[in-house]
Amino acid sequence: MEKIELGLVHYAYFRPHQGLGGATPAEIYFGRTPSHFSAIPPPRGRPAEGPMDLLFRVDYLNAERLLPVLVPKAA
Repeated sequence: MEKIELGLVHYAYFRPHQGLGGATPAEIYFGRTPSHFSAIPPPRGRPAEGPMDLLFRVDYLNAERLLPVLVPKAA
């Protein structure tokens, strides 16, 4: 029963529904403005675009890219 209740809470409060325009069922039921309307969109950019005055670059110690290391850039 606890797993079922937890699943229903997750569905009602956290899972957006495409039939409800991206709102959760709880937002519709309680008459709240869907939270995705006030979300800030992530920044967009292309690789190598951005601040060019960075003093460091990121190298990795292993092939899985799990251990980043900041290395000073050569002038």
